[in-house]
Amino acid sequence: MSFWQRVWHHLRRGPFQSLAAILATFSVFLLATSFLFLLLTLLGAVRYFESRPELSAFLKDDVNQQRVEELVKELRQTPGVKDVHYVSKEEALQIYRRLNKDNPLLLEMVTADVLPASIEVSANSPNSLQLVADKLQKNKDLFEDIYFPKQVIAFLSHLVTTLEWLGGGLLIFLGFYALITIMVVVGMKIALFSEEIEILRLLGASGRYIAGPFLLEGVIYNLFGFFLGSGGLVAVLALTRRQLITVFQQLSLPLPDWRWLAASLLLEFLFAIFVGFLASLLAVRRYLK
Repeated sequence: MSFWQRVWHHLRRGPFQSLAAILATFSVFLLATSFLFLLLTLLGAVRYFESRPELSAFLKDDVNQQRVEELVKELRQTPGVKDVHYVSKEEALQIYRRLNKDNPLLLEMVTADVLPASIEVSANSPNSLQLVADKLQKNKDLFEDIYFPKQVIAFLSHLVTTLEWLGGGLLIFLGFYALITIMVVVGMKIALFSEEIEILRLLGASGRYIAGPFLLEGVIYNLFGFFLGSGGLVAVLALTRRQLITVFQQLSLPLPDWRWLAASLLLEFLFAIFVGFLASLLAVRRYLK
C-alpha cells in the first residue's frame, strides 16, 4: 500500500472523528476570515476619512461680508489646507436641489433665504484641519454651527485599535482550539489503529513509516477547514460583490482592499499547515509510543 493510500485509509476509518476535526477547523477559519474582513473594512474607512478631511462652517445671516472674506483669505494661507470654498445661499440652494431632485415636495418648501451660507475647508490631514477649527473658534460669532469630523475619525481609530487587540486574542484562542481539537482527533485515530500499528512494528516498519500518515492527517483536516471556511466566505463575498459595492457607495465608504485580503488568506493558509502539522506531531509524540 502506497503512502497516499495509507493516508486515505486513515481518513476513511473513523469518519466521525474526521468530520468533527473538519467542522472545528471550518468554524475557526470562518470566524477568523470574517473578523479579518471586518477589520479591513474599518481600516479602509479610517484611511478614507483621514485622506479626505473636510470642515463645514455655517454662517449666520447677518454677518459682515468683509470679515468673511478676510477669514477665507486667512484660511487659505493656513499650512496643510488644500482648498477653501465659500458657498453662498444661492449655491447652497443649487446643491440642495441636486441632492433632492427626486423629491419635488421638498424642493417647493425650500428657498435660498432658508439655507445658510457656509465655508467649506478641505485639508491634507486631520491635524491640519484642527488648525482651521481653532481659527474658526476665534471667530465663532460669525457662525451658527461648525461641523468637524474629528470625533468620527477618533472613534474609528479607537475602534480599529480595540478590534486589533480583540482580534489578536481571538486568533490565539481559535488557533489553540484548532490545535487541541486536531491533537485529540489524531490521538483517537492512533488508538483506533493500535492493532495495525503493532503488526507493522512486528514486521519491522520504521517509526517514520508508521507516523507519516498521522502527521499528514492533521494538515489535511486544517486545509479542509480553511478551504471550506475561508474559501466559502470569499466565494460568498465574490457572489455578492455588486450588492457590497452598492452598500459601500451608499455609506460613502471605499471597498476593502482585496490585495490585503488575498495576502491575509495566504497567511491563513500557511497557518493552517503549521498548526495542523504541529497538532499531529504533538499527538504522535504523546500517543504513538
